[in-house]
Amino acid sequence: MQINSPAIPILIQFNSSTLLTGQVECTTIAIQNTLNQPLYNVTISLVTQGTLYINTTTITLPSLQPLQRLYVPVGVYTQSAGIVSVSASISYYQAGQLKQAQEVINDLAAGSVNIIITGVSTVPSVAVRGSIGSVTATIYNFGTGPANGLTVTVFPPKDIVVIGQNTYYVGNLGSDTSSTFTFAFRILNSTKPGSYVIPLEYTYTNDIGQVLHSHSNITLEVSNGSSGFFTSSFRSSNNSHISLIGILGIIIVISIVIVLVIVFLRRR
Repeated sequence: MQINSPAIPILIQFNSSTLLTGQVECTTIAIQNTLNQPLYNVTISLVTQGTLYINTTTITLPSLQPLQRLYVPVGVYTQSAGIVSVSASISYYQAGQLKQAQEVINDLAAGSVNIIITGVSTVPSVAVRGSIGSVTATIYNFGTGPANGLTVTVFPPKDIVVIGQNTYYVGNLGSDTSSTFTFAFRILNSTKPGSYVIPLEYTYTNDIGQVLHSHSNITLEVSNGSSGFFTSSFRSSNNSHISLIGILGIIIVISIVIVLVIVFLRRR
């Protein structure tokens, strides 16, 4: 006979912190023998409540050794956020005696949030050193739940400086909805030309009040600037100017020659 035996000889719980609504969630049910003696012919019958569905309704174990914990894979589906419950009817043999128990397995369910950048617009298309550029991104929530109070925080490299705040408040982004955010950057003269991947962090609360984070990035192209264009244009203008002067000189020389010939012929 065991002294101070636990009130719950077999502990059953979902092995996940939060189930996601609107999709089949592959998780496990943890089953633990809390006693210091073995249990045999363990049968667990599961009955779901509300909008929760589970693909395994009966679990049979030949034995559970003292303090042993087992994990049984299950598929779970629910449409409602909040607390979800499963009733468990348990029967087992302990020291040759048939015993029964009842438990309720509770877990949290929340809508999933999947924020994806679907489009990016950069003005100008290629940023110039020593100037200002802006990036506007369109985001879409492909999840089954909202991202409430969504903020986007940008982390640019040292030679690219955010103008204003580095956090943009988007607001509530529901499931299957889109929104935009914009950041302006000052490109320092010391910035090397190239392609810069700028990390982003999304911060939001889901539909059960959990604060969550996810990450993405945007890309900013930086060039040397337009000085090369102006230089080539300036040279082109000079070359055209020189060519024009040459043509005028030739015309003047030809005109002088013609005048001299006419004067010579008249004297004869």
